[in-house]
Amino acid sequence: MVIEVVRPSTRTGSALLRPVRAPDVCCARGGATAARAFPAAPAEAGNVRRWIEHVVGGHPCLDDVMLIASELFDNAIEHGATTDGQLVMVFVCRLPGARIYVSVTDPGRPSGTRPVLRHADPLALRGRGLALVDELSEQWGSRPYGTGTRVFALIGSSEP
Repeated sequence: MVIEVVRPSTRTGSALLRPVRAPDVCCARGGATAARAFPAAPAEAGNVRRWIEHVVGGHPCLDDVMLIASELFDNAIEHGATTDGQLVMVFVCRLPGARIYVSVTDPGRPSGTRPVLRHADPLALRGRGLALVDELSEQWGSRPYGTGTRVFALIGSSEP
């Protein structure tokens, strides 16, 4: 049994949300999928954005999807116990309507730690990544994946 921790976006609330299923299940329902492994290096964030633009180009939420994927990728590198030579998996699924599912899987987290939404001090230089994901997504969450963690976001509207 797969258990996902689903956090509704503070923008949309929880009343209208359904849990997002694992990519292999949610995209088996007719969504177009793409996956790619990227080296666990900060310089690869630009390549992640360009790949997302190639895969999702023309979608009304393209800018939000690129920003969310980039933030999740950066978090996977910073908090996912990655080292040089390891790979971070990025997965994108176009769902019916105007929705996009994006997930980023890191190879491992120390002590099984999970992502936590925090509100950064206004003067802090860092710490706003998940707040951006929360604001721009319909919902987001995480689940264990092997020794690592998969963090996902659902972007867009179920309306066509």
